[in-house]
Amino acid sequence: MSGGPAPAATAAPPEDELVVALGDLPERVAHPLTLGRRPVLVFRDGDRVYAVAGRCTHQGTELADGALEGALLRCPWHGATFDLRTGARLNPPKCRDLRTYLVRVAGERVVISSRRSKEVP
Repeated sequence: MSGGPAPAATAAPPEDELVVALGDLPERVAHPLTLGRRPVLVFRDGDRVYAVAGRCTHQGTELADGALEGALLRCPWHGATFDLRTGARLNPPKCRDLRTYLVRVAGERVVISSRRSKEVP
């Protein structure tokens, strides 16, 4: 599911933050990154950037290998589909929504925090 090399994180953010250059995030590609010890997927849609948990809530598979269609990602194991903008599960199997992470875009920097996002696009 890679659109090229993984974006490089910049130096020395706090353990609960990840900083990535906006230019390293091509649009409409699910970028697998690590926040602390957690796998996350980062998704850019125009000027908006979203981050969600990188493992399916059904059986914990890595979602980076899932099929991406627009902002919708299908789990490669059992087909659960998630909206990467909101984390919402859109179809079976029955499982929880993906956790979403707080994302701030400041100029050409994207800061992803381990805090939960409460914003709905």
